[in-house]
Amino acid sequence: MYAAMTRDAARHSIRPFCEAVNLNTQPFTQQVSREMHVRRRSATLWTLFFLTIGWIGSGFSSETPSVEAILKRVEARYAGEGFSANFFQTSVITAMDITETASGFLQIKRPGKMRWSYEKPKKQLIVTDGRTIWIYKPSDNQVSIGAFPEIFGNGKGAGFLADIQQIRKSFDVTLKEVNSSGEYVLKLVPLSKDIDLTYILLHIDPQTSDIVEIRTLNSYRDETRIELTGIQLDQRFEDVLFQFDVPKGAEIIRIDDQGKHK
Repeated sequence: MYAAMTRDAARHSIRPFCEAVNLNTQPFTQQVSREMHVRRRSATLWTLFFLTIGWIGSGFSSETPSVEAILKRVEARYAGEGFSANFFQTSVITAMDITETASGFLQIKRPGKMRWSYEKPKKQLIVTDGRTIWIYKPSDNQVSIGAFPEIFGNGKGAGFLADIQQIRKSFDVTLKEVNSSGEYVLKLVPLSKDIDLTYILLHIDPQTSDIVEIRTLNSYRDETRIELTGIQLDQRFEDVLFQFDVPKGAEIIRIDDQGKHK
């Protein structure tokens, strides 16, 4: 832009000067015009070159589907009653420089029902029927109980897995990149400003439209990454699987939307 403005200024300053000394400026003006044409053409080629580099760097191509097309495929893929998957979770607490890993088995029944069975490093169970959430730690015989909307509402805590339509309803969705594995990486920015979530990155398999990785980042720059494998779609689960009976003698803790004890 600056170069173009400078060239325009030079062109407009030449004419008054030449007219003032009563010279024939036509040959000179034509030469300037030809040079400017060459420069503009060169600038255009360089602009196209850098745009192309940026396009390739993001992994996009003319065949990359739109965000709308990707979302429709994902919604169709998860339109069944339920699904299951193995998960591997990595959690990073930035301020304390702590990285923790865990793994287990996930079962989903839409809308709103989830069962996360943690096997390693310690057994733990997170169950919700879409209204209440129970977090059970067998080693401590402790159960934390809260309301589903406060913990998983508006897509928090990967709650959108139990209702894929929440992606559209609760987030501004853009296509961040096509990564080196060919996966579509969707960036989800929450529409609500009332939740402690900066964004979510969803990794979508281009062949199956499976959600294979979920990465969340909060305002403290803490990150949670969940990798999903062995995904089984169109599963049918009984509702009782998403209920929880508090063990006798277990310590009960009520939690609010910030995870604090009540």
